Amino acid sequence: ILYFLKAIALQKLDPVLAREILEPIGVTMEQASPKAFRIMDELIHNYNFFQVQTIDKFINALLAGCAFKIGLTANFRIKTNANEYLAFCLDHLIDKASTQKEVREVLEQFLHNYLYLENRSSWFPKQDILAITTSLFQQNNTYGLAFRSSQYHVTDIIKSKRQILKDIRDLKEALPEGVDKRFQKSLNSFLDKHTEGFDIDSISDFFAREAVPLNKHAQASPAVEKLWEKIHRNLRDLCEVEAYSIFNPYIDLYHSVLGALFSLTTKDDVLFLSELNKRACALFDEDYITVEELYYRLATRIRHYLVDEFQDTSRLQWHNLEKMIEEALSTGGSLFYVGDRKQAIYSFRGGDVKLFDDVKEEFGPFNVQSEVLRKNWRSRKAIIEFNNSLFAVDNLRRFIADKQSYEEAKNKKARVLFHEEDYAELERIFAHSQQETQKDKDGGYVSIEAIDADNRTRRDEIVRERLIALIADLRQRFSYGDITILTRGNQEIELLTSWLLEENIPVESERTSSIQDNPIILELIHLLNFLQSPIDNLSFASFILGDIFTKATGLAAQELHDFVFSLRDRLHDEKDFYIYTEFRKKYSEVWDRFVDEFFKN
Repeated sequence: ILYFLKAIALQKLDPVLAREILEPIGVTMEQASPKAFRIMDELIHNYNFFQVQTIDKFINALLAGCAFKIGLTANFRIKTNANEYLAFCLDHLIDKASTQKEVREVLEQFLHNYLYLENRSSWFPKQDILAITTSLFQQNNTYGLAFRSSQYHVTDIIKSKRQILKDIRDLKEALPEGVDKRFQKSLNSFLDKHTEGFDIDSISDFFAREAVPLNKHAQASPAVEKLWEKIHRNLRDLCEVEAYSIFNPYIDLYHSVLGALFSLTTKDDVLFLSELNKRACALFDEDYITVEELYYRLATRIRHYLVDEFQDTSRLQWHNLEKMIEEALSTGGSLFYVGDRKQAIYSFRGGDVKLFDDVKEEFGPFNVQSEVLRKNWRSRKAIIEFNNSLFAVDNLRRFIADKQSYEEAKNKKARVLFHEEDYAELERIFAHSQQETQKDKDGGYVSIEAIDADNRTRRDEIVRERLIALIADLRQRFSYGDITILTRGNQEIELLTSWLLEENIPVESERTSSIQDNPIILELIHLLNFLQSPIDNLSFASFILGDIFTKATGLAAQELHDFVFSLRDRLHDEKDFYIYTEFRKKYSEVWDRFVDEFFKN
């Protein structure tokens, strides 16, 4: 921000950037220059009021001023990963089970659930407990809502399942001639496999029918029809009860772990990044603090709020800002929020696109103004036209219809049906996705390739081959520094980085910027490992085949490669055979010169 203000003030801004920044707001460079100078001067003289930060960082500052109200000191530490703490607290809870009855009962309830409701049979369920506890911790912090236990008990469900099994056995004995053979076969298989309990998914689809599955002209007795109706009704009730109650033991266990976690983090004066907003929410919900006191503790008062990327704001984050923003609006301040509904990609973290309309409705009395940005000032024509066609309502409807057909053909149970109200919501979200092109923004290029492969290994081979070829083609017109590859997640980054490095293509990524993964650092580690233990064949071979040694000595990489691999059979056959010994016989002068130069520098 300061960079652009300075460039505008001195009229040194690139003409293209100047047009993109100034034209939308309707001012010339001559008009903007003195204004930018005054704004920049004001910012520098009042830099403590210049607050551009993430919502989480702002909440962190808020909590730092009110830390004593949540049982922490003003110097509390933020940690990003709660897994180690949760694992420790779970271990501590399990240790207490031998001496504390209430803890043992919680664990026993979980095991009943684990064995009888979920039909899990791991001999070491602690990892599953930890995974679910971690998941509940994340969900709890994302939405800030309490978990509500069901009134149904695990023992009640086990009893119901045993009764249903008894009724199904009675049904088998009473079935008339002419019953559907497929149903008869699935019934026999089910009863052979399940004697005490069963997983609801193992129940035959035939039980979803209202009537007994019979062949044409066959007829069931009133007693069989009554029993079928009873089983059908009890299965339906069981599904509902089990859906409500299956997480009861997990919730009880989670609350026990959470109690231990709170004690431990308070003692260590630690707060986790994921729980910032939830802890801040408690300050307002329980009236621990007023807006006036909050501003006092922040040592500032905020009158104007600008929230960017609003589509990714969670309701919990908004709740923590809401009272301050309301106070600002009521005293002549302002709220400006901007975002793009179709770019809402953080729903897994609580981002709620519906906040756009809910906030507008909530603050309706404050003269709310809405504006849709029709012009795209960033992208070229081909990109904009592609996005317009992709997010067109007709195309979205076609995509959903194709997806529903695909899911129905693959698995009828997994099918998701869209109704007209769903389509209406979809159209509302993408209503303003169509954009206009700037006159001087012609060009651009979009290409999509669908890869059809039998398995992941084959798919990766195809992707690698096409990616390397594409980069080679782009390299004829662009430098490597002008090429960016976007991936869905970090695992793909690791994979693609390794491919590019193997092809001797320079690449910068999280992996290459990490010291422990940097290839040069790894080569030095191999050298140090060898110097510490000269019989370490792997470390020595890895070092002399790397870039450092070949560049320092002038030896060809292929020559060293051929030398190392020519010794492979002898390495396999001779127990005390060392590559370094053979290397000294052939390259002693080169090695001595390298070592002298290396340690001298």
